[in-house]
Amino acid sequence: MNDKTLLKKFKLFGEFGTNLSDFFNKKVGRYQWIYKEMNTILAKPLLSLLSTQVLYFDKISMGFNTSWRMYQENLQDPELNKQIKLVKIPDNCEFDALMFWIKVKNNKTRNKLEEFLKDTGIISASHFYPLHVSQYGGKVGEFIEYDVSTTSENELLLRPSLYYHIAKESVRQVVKSVRHFYKSKYGL
Repeated sequence: MNDKTLLKKFKLFGEFGTNLSDFFNKKVGRYQWIYKEMNTILAKPLLSLLSTQVLYFDKISMGFNTSWRMYQENLQDPELNKQIKLVKIPDNCEFDALMFWIKVKNNKTRNKLEEFLKDTGIISASHFYPLHVSQYGGKVGEFIEYDVSTTSENELLLRPSLYYHIAKESVRQVVKSVRHFYKSKYGL
């Protein structure tokens, strides 16, 4: 590269305008949008990938839905649900089940649960910052009125692994570990 000043911008293109590499390198706690650009180099390969996914949409969707429902059903527990909130999908809505999350009581608990899961070999993640509080969102947008709940609610979310063909045993292990965390902490 003949201009080292472009290296940061090049990395931003590869990360779709986010600081994802800083997140992976533990320089920031959560990644966020910091630039407007998109990775145009990946457009053709992504088109090929997405075209295939469209062809197999029903099969892929069923896989995600099955795993999502496993999380939802196995974390249903009156005592546990005093400590965590689960996703609620209104009856009149369809959803894609591409992400599952639990909402904990506070940011400190979320961080402790995430660390506990990590120590047991389970990958989970907090949700990325809402666009309006990200570097990029602050440059190009505005939040009308007051941020009464978006940012504070976002800080309570923890996302366990959910991907196509996730093993049922992996979902069971996450559920078991979440239950163990709350049992040891709250005696549930």
